[in-house]
Amino acid sequence: MLLRRAEDGQERGVDVAPLQRRAGRQSKALGGPDGATYTCRYISSGRQGYTAGMAAEKNGPSGVEIAVLLRRAQLRKQLACEAALAPLGMTLPQWGMLNAVVAGPDSSTHALALHTGQSDQSAGAVVARLEQRGLLERRPGVGKAILHRITPEGAELAQRCEVVVEEVMTRLLGGLTDRARRALRTSLLSVADAALPSSARAEAGDHSGLSGIRSATRP
Repeated sequence: MLLRRAEDGQERGVDVAPLQRRAGRQSKALGGPDGATYTCRYISSGRQGYTAGMAAEKNGPSGVEIAVLLRRAQLRKQLACEAALAPLGMTLPQWGMLNAVVAGPDSSTHALALHTGQSDQSAGAVVARLEQRGLLERRPGVGKAILHRITPEGAELAQRCEVVVEEVMTRLLGGLTDRARRALRTSLLSVADAALPSSARAEAGDHSGLSGIRSATRP
């Protein structure tokens, strides 16, 4: 019996007897003797008992499905991190900004906005709040640019927040192997880079893959 291999859609000759016995008259996803995964569907009865057909799964998840899953994961991760950061008097966007300044001392507001994935206006509001708390300080740069650097108090708080976020993410990522985590990181970097307008990619540089969450309501 020629069966259709799910991974590549190519028909291959495979001994169907073991699959027939395992599938019975039901539709089941089963591993074939060649190591491929097949969806077995009962087709008809006949002199040889019955035949088994294989449905090929040619396409991966749709872009819409990935978008929905990313959004769901983002919201649930944000809720978990916000709850953990609240006792420190921090929000996730504020911690993301402190982390950005630690990674890029003397960055302009525009560079920090690219770093954290926010608009210049939103990033400016977060920076202003942190400066009011004495966690960041500013100094004039070239032209009208304002550069930002973390204070000792801000650095200490950033380290405490990092421990908290690491604990949350360790729990959330507990079901992934190290290999899966590396693959996830590579995929997220790719998506983040592709989402940037071409005019902004050169400016973003290494910032495009670093931490930061946009918040429309809580700077």
